[in-house]
Amino acid sequence: MIRRAALLSIIAWLSLWPAIGGAQDRPVADSAPVDISADTLDIDQEKNVAYWRGDPVAVQGDRVLKANVFRVHYENGEARKLVADGRVRFRTPTQNVTGKLAVYDLASRVITVTGDVTLVDEAGVLRGPKLTVNVETGAAHMESAGDDGRVRGRFFPNRDTQTLASQG
Repeated sequence: MIRRAALLSIIAWLSLWPAIGGAQDRPVADSAPVDISADTLDIDQEKNVAYWRGDPVAVQGDRVLKANVFRVHYENGEARKLVADGRVRFRTPTQNVTGKLAVYDLASRVITVTGDVTLVDEAGVLRGPKLTVNVETGAAHMESAGDDGRVRGRFFPNRDTQTLASQG
């Protein structure tokens, strides 16, 4: 049972890749293997949660997800919710997303990134406290919560992705 839960957690992370990275990256995400490394993998069968601890890193092709902890919540042998907690960093060839917490609800197919969220892509930089991405539709929503209630953006016409990625 422990091996099955560990395998489920790896397969569940695979589902996260196309959501934020965009449709142009989907073929790689769908076919490339996922490599996950961490200091430890613990499975709590009573709570149905697999914990990847110790600066886990998930790599699939040219996509990288890092955080302090990955948690995979499962039920009846199926992953239900994926959580990357603490110093979340997600990088694709065209985007970098950072935040404090990322939650992917597989039932609703929605990813929510919270806590000083920064999204950097070829168009510019967006900052806010919460980013929500619908995996099915590709719709993204950045919310504000600060004293001035504003989402912040800076856009760079005619600048390349490499320059922006180094600023994210």
